[in-house]
Amino acid sequence: MTINIYDFTETDKYFHFFLVSGQKFAMMELKVILATLLRNFTIESTQKTADLRPNPGLVLQPSGGIMVKLTSVQ
Repeated sequence: MTINIYDFTETDKYFHFFLVSGQKFAMMELKVILATLLRNFTIESTQKTADLRPNPGLVLQPSGGIMVKLTSVQ
């Protein structure tokens, strides 16, 4: 009898299912929060583009983040 090291056990299948389900739920939750923010607030940057310093990495992002101002729509 040979055992393939790439075979999944039943426990591995359930773990993968819950891991993927959790990621999908987290992404859905993030989208709902972002949609709520965009519906209730106007968002504008308080920094000029020239003041932003890029931080190269896996994803290009500004070092120190971007300061924004939220103004209620109502």
